[in-house]
Amino acid sequence: MRAAAATAMAAALLLAGCSSAPAPEIATGPELVKQLAQQAREAGYEESASRLEDGVIDKNEYDAAFGDMRSCFEGLGMTLEDVSINRGDGIRYIYRVEGSGFSQNTIEDADAACTDRYFSHVDSAYIATTPPKMDEPLRVATIECMRSAGYDMSGSEATFADIAVSPDADGGRRYKTADSCATEAVLSLYPDEPGIVLSF
Repeated sequence: MRAAAATAMAAALLLAGCSSAPAPEIATGPELVKQLAQQAREAGYEESASRLEDGVIDKNEYDAAFGDMRSCFEGLGMTLEDVSINRGDGIRYIYRVEGSGFSQNTIEDADAACTDRYFSHVDSAYIATTPPKMDEPLRVATIECMRSAGYDMSGSEATFADIAVSPDADGGRRYKTADSCATEAVLSLYPDEPGIVLSF
């Protein structure tokens, strides 16, 4: 399964090397989208750049980019299977590349040709600028599991980040518990789905 999970790429765009100078601010919103457009254009991915150059990426553009990537794979004789929207944030696509009969190297080359060109930069922009919304039954089940584990939950926690607080909370135990609770809940509620992506 490859979830289009290039969020880290978006967050890391402006990280500087070690320096005594103040670290530059990480771009957000339209500025981040435009920087991703510039990166895509410099890589020769004009299709992605054109979708991002105005500093805005909406659901229609996001879906269109996914469709272009999918068509690219199909043109190479591969398919995308188990496609769904991640219930952990309500934003990103989860899918796996089905390339039976192809070598792993060929699949990886196809991934670079299709995902990088048509989707990675758009995916990063959309995830970084779209508020997450956890699937409601999953959210409720995760909160109840956290309560059973001894955590005080208000019930108003709307996202996985609200539930887990931070990777370091409670010495990392809270994050691990939240991850386990959400994973178990999605397996119970949606056993036929490929999985879940949980992130801050």
